[in-house]
Amino acid sequence: GTIESVLTSCIAVWYGNCSAADRKTLQQTVNTAAKIIGAPLPSILDIFLARCSSKASSIVKDPTHPSHNLFKLLPSGR
Repeated sequence: GTIESVLTSCIAVWYGNCSAADRKTLQQTVNTAAKIIGAPLPSILDIFLARCSSKASSIVKDPTHPSHNLFKLLPSGR
């Protein structure tokens, strides 16, 4: 839990600017943690995509958010 918390703190902000080498190193750290605890862990990319999607969804739902006007729903409502 501690490792995930440290690695994913503000991941939506910093992950997009990481180099491929940095991303590989981070994923190796996650893989090592998964082996230590004996349970599968989501990939760093999966966590990043989920957090970005969640953040965008919360911005769309909050008309008082400063970035609300930057998002437009698709005709499907997504």
